[in-house]
Order: sequence, then structure tokens, then C-alpha cells
Amino acid sequence: MEGLEETLADLAVCKSECSRMSCVMAGDSAQPETVKFNVGGKHFEVARSLIDEHSETMLSRLVSTTWLEDPTKPVFIDRDGDTFAHVLNYLRYGSISLPVTVHKDNFLRDLDFYGVVPDADSPVRSCSEAWSAQIAERCAKIKDLEAARSKLEAEINTLQMENDIDILANYCASEYLRRTLHPIFPLARQNTHSTTWIRIGRPNSNGNDPDEANKEKLWSTSYAVCNQEQHRENFRKSISRFGLRLHVATSSNGQVKLSLGSL
Repeated sequence: MEGLEETLADLAVCKSECSRMSCVMAGDSAQPETVKFNVGGKHFEVARSLIDEHSETMLSRLVSTTWLEDPTKPVFIDRDGDTFAHVLNYLRYGSISLPVTVHKDNFLRDLDFYGVVPDADSPVRSCSEAWSAQIAERCAKIKDLEAARSKLEAEINTLQMENDIDILANYCASEYLRRTLHPIFPLARQNTHSTTWIRIGRPNSNGNDPDEANKEKLWSTSYAVCNQEQHRENFRKSISRFGLRLHVATSSNGQVKLSLGSL
């Protein structure tokens, strides 16, 4: 009887020990809800479920029971910690827009290191690329606007000159019909048969007299008419509206003289 009691006592002890060991083993096999990484000196604590969603990556293998002996200790990875933070965001959201401080090539290189393969549905965008594209687009637009402005300024100058020529033609026609000296404008007129010479002198303007400014405009327009064939032709067309024609004479010293006559 005593031997039987000893045997039963030993069995009870074994049963208790086996139960305790089962509890310990069950506790060891239970995985924590988070995993820890030390990447280049920066510490991260990440939900295990995120890593499990990407079981094909190196990160998943590093935190598996095969590789990770103590789940309470962080897994050290000798890579850049700032880039790793963006890698985790890429795993979370499936796409990412990198800041200008992270070069896209470096990010893609680390993705490859961690075994993460981006696809067409998971774009990797770079703010620096978007910024560069924006600068290039803005520069192109500025160039187009400058070209348009140059063209517009040329059209404005052409229209302004045509308007000034019409004003000059009106003035000359008025002087031709009056055949008298203008009381305030320095000009000389000479009658030879049906031809009238109208000399427009450059006024000494101080810049404050509106009349002097108008005289300066007449003088500069008449100078352009005398020296440029295109302006002269426009003046010829304009003066013909008043029933007058333009006579062109060149002196021995090459000076062009214009006179008006009846059609």
C-alpha cells in the first residue's frame, strides 16, 4: 500500500509539472500585438498585423518565431530610420508622396532591401519631382507669356504709329488748307504752284507743357515718316483721304524732303 501511495504521489507531481510546462509553452508561443524595430538608432513600434499583411517581405521574416528569439527586444536594422518611417507609411496606405528631404531613388532602394515590391496600383510620388515639374511648367508658361507680350507690344507699337501718322496727316492737311503759319507752332511754309512745304521743327520742350508734348510727338512722327519707307507709305495713304498727295524729294546730301500737293 505504501508503494502504491508513493506512485500516486509521483504521478500527481508529474501531472502538475506537465500542466505548468504547458502553460509556460502556451505563454511563449503567444505573439505580442506589436513588434519593435531599431533602424539606424531610431526606434519604432509597429502593429504586428501590419507586418503580417506583408508576409512576403523581409520585415515579416525578421519578426517571425524562426528569427525573433525575444519579442520584447527591438530588431536592429542597419538602414536609415527616416526612410524606414516612409516605408511603414507605404505599407499602411499603399501609396506615398515623399517629401523633398527623401530622395525617391533612396526610398526605392530601401523598399527593395525590405523586400517590398511597388506596383502600378501603389504609386511612389516625390514632392521634389512634383516641385521640379511645377517649376518647369511655370517657366514654360512665363516664356509663352513673354512671347505673347512681345507680340502684343509690337502690335501696340504698330497701331500707335498708325494712329500718330493719321494725326500728323490731319495736321498737315489742315496747314495745307489754311496756308498760314500756325501762331504757336514753329513751322515754315513755302508755296510753289500746287505744292506746299510744311517744315516741322523740333520744339524746345521742358516736359511740362501739354502743347509742347504734342508738338514733340508730331516732330518724332514726321521724322519716322521721312526715314522709314513703311511709315512713309502709311502717311501717303492717310493724306490721300484729304485729297492730297505726297511728293518725295531727296537733296544732294541725301536728306529726304516731303511735300504735299493736290490730287
